[in-house]
Amino acid sequence: MKEYQTSEIRNVAFLGHMSSGKTSFGEAALYVGKAIEKKGEIDKKNTVGDYTPEEQNRLTTLTASLLPVEWKQVKINFLDTPGSEEFIGEVGNVLNVADGALVLIDATKGVEVGTERVWQELRKRNIPTIIVINKMDKENIKYDLVLESIRTKLTNHAVEFTLPLGTQDNFTGLVEVMGKKAYLGESCANSAIPANLSGKVDDLYNTLLERVAESSEELLEKYFGGEELTPEEISGGLRQALMSGDLFPIIAISSLKNIGVCTVLDMIAEYLPAPNQVKTPAGFDPKTKAEIVREVKSDAPVSGIIFKTTIDPFVGTLSFFKLFSGSIKTGQEVYIAETDTTAKLTQINMARGKTQIPLDVVNAGDIACVAKVSEFANNLTFSDKKEPIVL
Repeated sequence: MKEYQTSEIRNVAFLGHMSSGKTSFGEAALYVGKAIEKKGEIDKKNTVGDYTPEEQNRLTTLTASLLPVEWKQVKINFLDTPGSEEFIGEVGNVLNVADGALVLIDATKGVEVGTERVWQELRKRNIPTIIVINKMDKENIKYDLVLESIRTKLTNHAVEFTLPLGTQDNFTGLVEVMGKKAYLGESCANSAIPANLSGKVDDLYNTLLERVAESSEELLEKYFGGEELTPEEISGGLRQALMSGDLFPIIAISSLKNIGVCTVLDMIAEYLPAPNQVKTPAGFDPKTKAEIVREVKSDAPVSGIIFKTTIDPFVGTLSFFKLFSGSIKTGQEVYIAETDTTAKLTQINMARGKTQIPLDVVNAGDIACVAKVSEFANNLTFSDKKEPIVL
């Protein structure tokens, strides 16, 4: 895997009620992004995300897993999370390092209790969020009722960025509103917009343009002055509205058929923030307790946090971390102020499920892991010994 700079990284958690299709979406994203050649299946116990024996026996996600996907010059670090309420602590640890999120909703059920619970966690942290209506290929779908449940139970700032082409066995693709294009199948082949949807596409397009205009006084004045907004202004305005919590895109997909997955990946790359586009993490000096603010850039002093530790039967203890600032290389030593110890990062890896891929360097904003570093534990900060910090 190539080296990615901060602006090319997206750290995205996906969450939802149990059985909303999170694991299946992870497989579809890996497949569409060409990270795997064949999709695993939950019933066959061979998915990338649910790799522990207990998860395979219970056919459900019990622990967070990292699923990186390379997509159009961007590395998306997907963080799959458990849907059960008993693992809300695990979800919280993941959200502490996520810069964006997907909330998956079962199209046959609409918003459920677990959906509302994770939504509240996301809103507490002001994490930009895309809403994904999954399982559009299933029977007994009432799409309009699902939309109503989103707007009444989650937010009235949710707007369809896509329109589904059919449902159940007839779900063949979607219309992307801002581009005014239809895409068919898992290949996202271009197609003409059906005549019966053109009016609705125009209405949604105008709604989104208004949201863009409201993102800044300059655009508002230009829009109501009758001037046409440029594609760059539209894209930037949508991103700003999403970042500020004034807009939550809705996308309808089928993870099983891989339909709409490429559109989700496109929207993550286009609209969700890179690590240096979110609030700068603040910490404190371990000696003076004075506040320290580190910029999320690779030439800043090193600072990172361990957000997950697990035991692998083959490689031992695995410590997952997010590097908030600086750049680190395999073999480098880091300092842990809370315990006044130094740890050597003998080999840094990128994890994809249980697979470890060696890395030479990790830049600010990225997520990676190290094995057999006994000095690491959950929620500990590591940094440069000459410029220590506790996050």
